[in-house]
Amino acid sequence: MRHRQWTHDLRRKPAPKAPAPVAADAPEVALESVDTLASRLTPAQGNHRTKPRPDVVRATLQLPDAELLEPWPAQSAIAKALGVSQTTVSKNQLAAIEQWALLPWLGRVRDELVTILAEQGRVMTAEELATELRARHGAGGRPSIRRGPLRRRSPR
Repeated sequence: MRHRQWTHDLRRKPAPKAPAPVAADAPEVALESVDTLASRLTPAQGNHRTKPRPDVVRATLQLPDAELLEPWPAQSAIAKALGVSQTTVSKNQLAAIEQWALLPWLGRVRDELVTILAEQGRVMTAEELATELRARHGAGGRPSIRRGPLRRRSPR
């Protein structure tokens, strides 16, 4: 009985809601496109001794010019695609995360994602959340986030 109730509730699409208002004095970075935000997370091209390595970051974020991997790639998959060790990927991801934690604008993006989730009943897939963020911020000519084929989960 619960299965039917949850299936019915989760399959129902909530009515679209108006985007959260942006304060008039909000910094311009709050209005940047998703592509611009993703490019801010990617370090400049440098040598392979630079941390974080741009190729590891691009593959982790699955940006358009990165190695083609499945969505949410594992460190081992990134390592194999780039021809490096999993330890190298892990260290570079950790270095990137430490840098990203210091970015004040990324906190605003996180807060906006929390707001979107709250507006939509706190249940969304990552793809739905990304689509809503792209709709609010706009994006360039092509998606920044690669999407894999949708997989149906069998009911338990």
